[in-house]
Amino acid sequence: MEDELDFSELSDDQIIALLRSLMREASRRNPAAQKAAEQVVITEAERHRAMQCGGTAEAAALRAQDRAAAVEAGRQLARAEYERRVAAGLLTEAHQARQMVDTAATLEREAEQDLLRAVAVITGHKPSEISIVCADTRKGRRVMVNLGHDRFQPDHLADYNVDTKRISVKRHLMPAKKTLIEILAKMGARQGDYHLRGDQFDWR
Repeated sequence: MEDELDFSELSDDQIIALLRSLMREASRRNPAAQKAAEQVVITEAERHRAMQCGGTAEAAALRAQDRAAAVEAGRQLARAEYERRVAAGLLTEAHQARQMVDTAATLEREAEQDLLRAVAVITGHKPSEISIVCADTRKGRRVMVNLGHDRFQPDHLADYNVDTKRISVKRHLMPAKKTLIEILAKMGARQGDYHLRGDQFDWR
C-alpha cells in the first residue's frame, strides 16, 4: 500500500477545499473515477464513526458488510471502465483505471477484514480462527460462518440459507441469531461465491 500523504500543515478550511476540488475533478473524469472517489469518502467516514462511537460488534459487522458491498460495486464499475479503455487502445487511460481497480480492491479487503473481526466478536472467537463462506450449494445459496478455514466444513457456527431465509446456529449464538440473519443475508445478496479466511489477514 502506498504511503499516506502528509496534510498536517493544511488548515481545516484548506482540507475541505482540497477535498471538494478532488471530488469535482473525479466527477469530471468519468463515472468510474467519481464512484471510486465517493466510496473512499464513505469508507473512511464509516471507519471514523465506528472508532468514535465504539458501537457494538453487531453494528460494526453491519457497517462493514455495507462498506464491502458498496466498494465491491465501485470495483466492478472501475474494472468495466478499465476493460473498455483497454479494448479501445487507450493505454494511458487504462493504467489510470487499473489504479482505481486496485484502490477499490484494497478498500474492499479492509472492509472484509473489519467484517471478520466483528463476526469473530459475535461468535466469541479470534478473527484468525474463523472463516465465512458464501456459495451456491445443493441446498440453495448459503452463507456459513465456520470455526476453521476449510471451505467444505460439515459443521458451522452459523449457516444461513438465502433462499429459505432460515438459519441454524450453535446454542451459544442463539441471542445473536437475529443479527446474524441480517448480516449473512446481506452477504448472500452479493454476487458470486467467496471465501473469507481469517488466517489470510494480518491481525497485528
